[in-house]
Amino acid sequence: MFRLRSAGEVKVLGVDPAHADERWRARIGIVLQAWRDHGTWQVRELLNHLGRNYMIVRASRRPPR
Repeated sequence: MFRLRSAGEVKVLGVDPAHADERWRARIGIVLQAWRDHGTWQVRELLNHLGRNYMIVRASRRPPR
């Protein structure tokens, strides 16, 4: 999901983004810089793609069965 850095070190909220988990991603959110191919995707494909960024958040909001 994230671009890999070509050199150096980085931490966001105390975590290296290359090794971050789903809770970390849900905490920072996503801001796309550019996205050109979304117009060619089917709705289900787009929702599945975006939903992977928020798996924990989505699961915690499901009503109990």
